[in-house]
Amino acid sequence: MAENPTVRISQSGNLTSRRLVQVIRKLKENKLLHNWYPTAVIEWFAYFLPSDLWFTEEDAKNLLDRLHMDESEAPRAVHHHRQAKNLLMRFIPGEGFKYKMERGKREGYAQRLLLSKKDPEPERKDVSRHLKQLQTKVTDQQQKAFLEEAIKCLEVGACRAAIIMAWILTYDHLRRWVFKKHLAAFNGEISSRTKKGQPIHDPVVNCEDFPHKESEVIDICYKAKLFDRNRKNLLDQGLQERNGYAHPSSTTASIPIAVGYVAKMLENILLDPHFVI
Repeated sequence: MAENPTVRISQSGNLTSRRLVQVIRKLKENKLLHNWYPTAVIEWFAYFLPSDLWFTEEDAKNLLDRLHMDESEAPRAVHHHRQAKNLLMRFIPGEGFKYKMERGKREGYAQRLLLSKKDPEPERKDVSRHLKQLQTKVTDQQQKAFLEEAIKCLEVGACRAAIIMAWILTYDHLRRWVFKKHLAAFNGEISSRTKKGQPIHDPVVNCEDFPHKESEVIDICYKAKLFDRNRKNLLDQGLQERNGYAHPSSTTASIPIAVGYVAKMLENILLDPHFVI
């Protein structure tokens, strides 16, 4: 079969030009190129290669080049998946480092592929009903309107966007709660944080004055005894999850994961009596 004319000829590497074209075809058939960022492309590239076939960084560069993506991102993407233990690595004298997908990871990727083809409509309807029930308990009209947008994101399958919006809503509520009810305690803790004898941050006077680093704000609240360890862990985890979905990564955001995240933030922060404003 002739190569796609838009696909460029391979340079050096472990894989043949024909093999790369076959993988690209599978990526397109399974609609796995819609995000178009190298980290995701490389992980599915590794999955679709036969389990006994190793690839090099040069192969990864050739793949990205064929897809008109920045081939210089290949080493970083490969390193990311090595760190995540998605790839095995071996060194061959005279040939360099080679990689292939960890055998134990393949089943998980196969499940992700099945989920990506599953009709999400029944799940979306359940999501809409469940979150709209929670939405009726939100009394602030601005928060209610913002939550409505997050629900609409879920209804159209924009799961990452829904998670990001849920965190924005949660963090905004936390800051307003501190500002209206616990500002003195917060400023007391923030004033105790110094570097070379000088305060690291000025006291909060307006709602926009909070430190820019969200994790620091959470820690200051905890050290000021505004909430307990369990609530701190919940907020730290919520922030960590949001960060995982807010940037290009291999983290999959399905409808059940996204609705679970939104519901968790609503029930444990916005609707928790402890955080009533």
